[in-house]
Amino acid sequence: MFDLKQLRCFVAVAEELHFARAAGEMNMTQSPFRRQIRLLEQALGVQLLDRDSKHVRLTRPGRALLNDARLILQAASTGTTITRQVAAGERGTVTLGFTTAAGYALMPQIVATCRAQLPDVTLGLQEMSSDQQVELILTGRLDFGLVWAGTAVTLTCMSLATEPLVAALPAHDARLRKASLSPGDFDNAAFIMYDSEGDSYLHDIVSEMLEDCAPCPVQHVTSAHAMLSMVGSGIGAALVPLSAAGLHVNGVGFRAMDCEQGHLVETQGVWRSDISNPALARFLGVLATLPPQVSATSSVKQRQVDPAVAIARRKVDVVGFVE
Repeated sequence: MFDLKQLRCFVAVAEELHFARAAGEMNMTQSPFRRQIRLLEQALGVQLLDRDSKHVRLTRPGRALLNDARLILQAASTGTTITRQVAAGERGTVTLGFTTAAGYALMPQIVATCRAQLPDVTLGLQEMSSDQQVELILTGRLDFGLVWAGTAVTLTCMSLATEPLVAALPAHDARLRKASLSPGDFDNAAFIMYDSEGDSYLHDIVSEMLEDCAPCPVQHVTSAHAMLSMVGSGIGAALVPLSAAGLHVNGVGFRAMDCEQGHLVETQGVWRSDISNPALARFLGVLATLPPQVSATSSVKQRQVDPAVAIARRKVDVVGFVE
């Protein structure tokens, strides 16, 4: 069986057609260089070169081998490079879960940054609830998740974004005449609420915000997408993360809420610290480089824009990065 060193020596002499120059190119003296060629010929059972004291020529089998030898050496070089890149985390795959709300602004920002800094790392994206992400991370079927704060107490986490909740109202709702709303504006009014099991995090925060008034729940849903669609149809009002306001939905207007700063929603990145995935380690390093951005909480603006453009332009607070 031949080895790569023998192939390299053969390609060198086949290109130079001169043993001395080829040996010099390989940083070898002629005697061991010629031995490598003889070993290759013995392994293949054919003569690859016609040589005499003045000339070196490729035989027909030698000409047939030359192209394949180059391909083998190129494949070996590429394989070595890829293997080293995978070990260094510069190449590989990170499976990333995200909630619907994280998909509005935070997740696109992370994907764009990762593509720029780690172009050979593939992100496998899956939209699902926080609880589903935690389950898959714990069982090793997901590398990283963007979940609501406090969801994954058994996992390593970093705070990635905080933002306020804003009021989403039907387009012709009289409350849109106000510059901002207070919890009392929802008293005895039709209200679309988060499901206590499907999205307990937002359900609990909204319940706390409105604990001193009595809205009339008309629907319970698990995603802001469905909530905004219902608001647009005139069923009732709702409270949604500020980033959701950047996605235009027909028939929906937004207003800031006059509430305590404690009523902010936080998205965390979570992962298992005992998972050996070099690409995940590099991905976490990229997250730590994201610059903080500040959400405008004093007003909520909405424009008629293409949804793809809206996603790219949304703003969230990014805070507390740690390695």
